[in-house]
Amino acid sequence: MPESTHSDPLIAKWITTLKPTIQDEYLLFSPHVASHNDGFESHFFDDLYELESNHFWFKARNQLIVSLLKKYHPDFSNYLEIGCGTGYVTTAIASNFPATTLYASEIFLNGLKYAKQRLPNVQLSLIHI
Repeated sequence: MPESTHSDPLIAKWITTLKPTIQDEYLLFSPHVASHNDGFESHFFDDLYELESNHFWFKARNQLIVSLLKKYHPDFSNYLEIGCGTGYVTTAIASNFPATTLYASEIFLNGLKYAKQRLPNVQLSLIHI
């Protein structure tokens, strides 16, 4: 993805400034942690993806996040989720704020794989902060 051809000016700036690698259409700002790092096992995303949409805790968390955004910042135009996991929260935000430009990042490629299924039109990137 040459830096001068990305249609989103924010993404173009990230690419120009930070020079990420690209793998499977994802911008990798921290490729050295893409498949393994401390604190979480990448294979947990396989189960998490199946559980989230039917589990009361994940559903309630999404409802809380969306209601707080509607109450305190209803007209936001850009949203970056750091640590998007499988994209479950970002999906709720996308459906409730369709005019918002969304970006999502995760530290694991396995999480981004699931996020891409839920968010095919969102710029996903691998970031380790």
